[in-house]
Amino acid sequence: MVGGRAGEVVSIDMSDFPVEVICAVLTYCYTAEIEISNETVGPIMKCADELGMCSVVGMCIDFLSNVTVDTAIMFYSIAENYDLCDIKECIYKFIIDNFSLVWALV
Repeated sequence: MVGGRAGEVVSIDMSDFPVEVICAVLTYCYTAEIEISNETVGPIMKCADELGMCSVVGMCIDFLSNVTVDTAIMFYSIAENYDLCDIKECIYKFIIDNFSLVWALV
């Protein structure tokens, strides 16, 4: 549960997330900076979404827009999971335009 009344202690179960993700999100809370990588963008986005951290979700969406041949399939899957239609469309176009290169990695 996120939220609660003033002065109420709130417990958040974060056991589903890797330590790196929790550290990145906590660092963002204190510094307004977050390090996102190809490996962490999905879990960070999931964590931020569950915690209602819209700005971090936005940063993850921006990160997903920097698709490469190596990341196309993974980023498309993340965009699909979050129903990010615009990002999905851009990644799909990238995959079609670079199909032989992307297919070679599958």
